Amino acid sequence: MIVHPWGSSTWRDDAEQWAHHQLDKLHIRLAGPMTDLSIQPWSAVWRIPTADGDVLLKQSIAARATEGSVHAFCADVAPDHVDPPLALDESSGRVLFADGGPVMSETCSDTPAGIAAMVGEYAQLQQATIGHDDRAEAAGLPGWDPAAAGREAESQAAVLHALPPSDPRHMTTAQKAQLLAGLDVFHTSGTALAQSPIPYTVEHGDLWAGNVLVPQGPSGRYRFIDFGDAAWTHPFISLMPLLFGCHHRWLPRPSPFDPNHPALQLLIETYLRHWTEYADLPELTETLHHALRVAPLRRSRALITNMDRATSEDVDELGPLPWAWLQTAISPPAS
Repeated sequence: MIVHPWGSSTWRDDAEQWAHHQLDKLHIRLAGPMTDLSIQPWSAVWRIPTADGDVLLKQSIAARATEGSVHAFCADVAPDHVDPPLALDESSGRVLFADGGPVMSETCSDTPAGIAAMVGEYAQLQQATIGHDDRAEAAGLPGWDPAAAGREAESQAAVLHALPPSDPRHMTTAQKAQLLAGLDVFHTSGTALAQSPIPYTVEHGDLWAGNVLVPQGPSGRYRFIDFGDAAWTHPFISLMPLLFGCHHRWLPRPSPFDPNHPALQLLIETYLRHWTEYADLPELTETLHHALRVAPLRRSRALITNMDRATSEDVDELGPLPWAWLQTAISPPAS
């Protein structure tokens, strides 16, 4: 098993030296040592105290090395909802940010009312990117074609089934058959999304309360971070991870995922009202149900990619997650 590169102090020292050099160019004076915030198989985040406030250094795996450029693109077209990076280097996957304050999951705003307010502003961020597909591509944002959802399921099945049975990510023959039995449904829903009147936008890929900065001051806006899993695709795909996460945080366990629950319906209705210039609410609702069918394929693929250089300990902990999301695709929520 390959150890992710930030397992070595030498690599950490190199990242810190890069950050110090960038801060020096910006005439920002250091005020303390760099400390670890989050060390994951796909990225590492450190906090660096400065005279102008804390800054955050993020390093991503090679497959996510363009995150800084994607973030900068979003900040350029939607400055109210994305703070610009202070510095970035695609060759190393490093990006430096000013600390934007607490995220929603760290505050009392992770409630149905708070998330509903946030999701309306997220729709505004997405709509600010409409028509900028060339710039998004130039920034390194990958495309994800919903019409190819069936082929995507086949590809993931092949990757996971080929892993040794001892690997927690391994897909059994029976699981593979379950997934492939849904190819027609994936194709139908993916094609419906591709043919819908809703234009493609940035799709965050991991929208949840931990990736949203709370507003600062009475006129502040929600601001979005962590675009490592983002893609250019149908915008409604974003709601699946958000709804699924809210279900698990807010509703009693065990209970099946049901987007018709009143708390989740509030989020859905708030979000869809921002898209009524493209279709009426019944059509938007039908389109959302198609998005919920194929969206788990986006999350499972992201997890497969993000664990590509994981340690055996990481795989033991996170390995079951791709199949967990694929199970959601196989047994979709009620319409």
